[in-house]
Amino acid sequence: MASSKPKKTVPAPKSLPWPVPPATILGEMATGVIVLDRAGQPTYANPAALHLLGRDADDTDPHRLTADDLAALADLRDTAGQPIPNPAESTAPLPQTEERTWLVRRTDGTQVAVGALPAPLHDPASGEVVGTVHTLHSVARWYEQDATKEEFLSVASHELRAPLQPIMLASRFIQRWVARPEHREELTVLADQIVTQSKRLSQLVLDMINMTRINEGVFVIERDAADAANILRNVVTEQTTVTHRDIALIGADDPIPLQADGEKLWQAYTNLISNAIKYSPAPAPIAVTVTQFTEADGAPWLRVAVRDEGTGIAPDQVAHVFDRFFRAAVAKGMERQQQDGLGLGLYITRAIIESHGGRIAATSVLSVGSTFTIELPVVPPVGE
Repeated sequence: MASSKPKKTVPAPKSLPWPVPPATILGEMATGVIVLDRAGQPTYANPAALHLLGRDADDTDPHRLTADDLAALADLRDTAGQPIPNPAESTAPLPQTEERTWLVRRTDGTQVAVGALPAPLHDPASGEVVGTVHTLHSVARWYEQDATKEEFLSVASHELRAPLQPIMLASRFIQRWVARPEHREELTVLADQIVTQSKRLSQLVLDMINMTRINEGVFVIERDAADAANILRNVVTEQTTVTHRDIALIGADDPIPLQADGEKLWQAYTNLISNAIKYSPAPAPIAVTVTQFTEADGAPWLRVAVRDEGTGIAPDQVAHVFDRFFRAAVAKGMERQQQDGLGLGLYITRAIIESHGGRIAATSVLSVGSTFTIELPVVPPVGE
């Protein structure tokens, strides 16, 4: 006779006391809930709503809101910055599925974007609307993203137009003078302008493409045999020729072979050196120093430091120089072309260096200058 296995005893599920008190449900919700009377005054706010408003839920009775709580609710604004004097009246006529965004100015001076979905509160006996119930959740991230997109589109449209205007103007003159030999020198100058501005336009488009790839997580590097010293020499020669600036390159006489994406390293070094030129008035010198060192684990590393004697960057801005769309405050006396750019160069440079397993840092002193440092692990080329 087959032996029977003992059956497992499954404990009975614990049941909730029912009905659960409404205050308990609202108090545990992650979504904020505010009840306003017909005059727009708050009569109840759950802890999640109080947290959004910058209030400490542990010190606030949700049924007895303090003057500070009322002040936090009183200064509501729409996305255009206009005050909302009576949230109940301004939202009650809207369909229940239509959400509005409130900009809540907290009592500590900070501002937060909150999505508010209203629903009318009816008297169960008469059916009369006696107030509104708002469910709240933070939309700060979406609001900031929208603001960032608007800023980017504004800057990008301006920057893309800037090189197009001289290209179109030069093209028109070439059309007029192409059959007139006496304007050969002018035609050469105009052709050079078209090439220069086309390169600038191409770089802007490339920056936008790279930014998109970084944001989508598809920014990749293609490692191959490269010579970091040779890349730096080419970048310095090109920048010296284009800008006629004094750029000293120290420590790049001998080859520095490594496995890396040479094209992207060229872009990273170009971004740092052109940035130094942009924010340092002529004839201030720029120094690019190359050193090789060994980490504690014995791994070889390469350090490239780009130092300028320019306007410098304010201490509160240094931490943000590698942020997307960030551009350091324009100093007085800077030429118009020094103020141009999408604010993506250093952001992309950081992505390039970190994709190689490296590090990037910046130090700066106002009116003294800045130093940007790139450190890369030296991965030997395949076969060495």
